[in-house]
Amino acid sequence: MRRDELPLVTQALANRSPVMHRERLTRQDQGVFTYLIAWVESQPVGHVGINWPDDRRVHCLEWGYGASVHDLEVVPERRNHGVGRSLMLEGEELVRQRGLATIGLSTGLDDGYAAARHLYRSLGYVKIPGSTHIKSSLAPSDPVPAPFIDILTHWSKTLT
Repeated sequence: MRRDELPLVTQALANRSPVMHRERLTRQDQGVFTYLIAWVESQPVGHVGINWPDDRRVHCLEWGYGASVHDLEVVPERRNHGVGRSLMLEGEELVRQRGLATIGLSTGLDDGYAAARHLYRSLGYVKIPGSTHIKSSLAPSDPVPAPFIDILTHWSKTLT
């Protein structure tokens, strides 16, 4: 994502707070994140982030020296049209270009994540046995952070 796209992305992808979009852009500027936006007819319709391993984060504890997917989302009216798949494939290509061999992600267990799990399986991601865990945090939002809690599992893929 480019900085000049932030207002339109914030408006069109309003399921995430403006604070989240700004923070992701800041992390991208720092070189530890890439924020991919899917566009259809000059409208943002989805996003995904790629976390890059670096010396400043604890990232390596979960994924080794590989990249990880962060927050794939497609607007409801564009789901099941290949947008999520395209975002994931573009992210994987960026990981390959950096010479990294693996990519990981976390996804939820409830029915709301069923389509995402189906997509990940179809792309060759494998659920890591014994990786079920609870994630809780304060998600950045306006005007105050919102509590977030979910039960997740880790998945990974070896890139060739």
